[in-house]
Amino acid sequence: MSVNIIVASHGRFCEEIIKSAEMIVGKNERLFSLPLLKEEDPMDYRQKLEQIVKSFGNNPFIIICDIIGGTPYNCALQMLQKYNCAVLTGLSLPMLLEAYYLDSDSVDETGEILLNCAQSTLQVFTKELMNNILK
Repeated sequence: MSVNIIVASHGRFCEEIIKSAEMIVGKNERLFSLPLLKEEDPMDYRQKLEQIVKSFGNNPFIIICDIIGGTPYNCALQMLQKYNCAVLTGLSLPMLLEAYYLDSDSVDETGEILLNCAQSTLQVFTKELMNNILK
């Protein structure tokens, strides 16, 4: 069994990034989106998160949030006290694509792989850098 993944964000970013991933690799039944809408109360958001989490039973899960310190992140951290889960921040398409192919039931292993993926896909390219590479 693989780790379930909740993608949480401000606004509908989480829904749209999942759609982008599906465009590339198809649908994945282990992914769940949880958008925080502008008019939504943080307590209501936390309850929605808890409902998704309870649907997993005792299965492990990871919550990937858009940014550190926001409501989705703060609600996700509250899940750490009760469940076998991990929380990551810095949601990106490469991270999500990597999650599609992981087949682990360890939140620690999955979290580490996704963190390494996100870090390795951050690059800066400048004209000077490209000129040096092409020499």
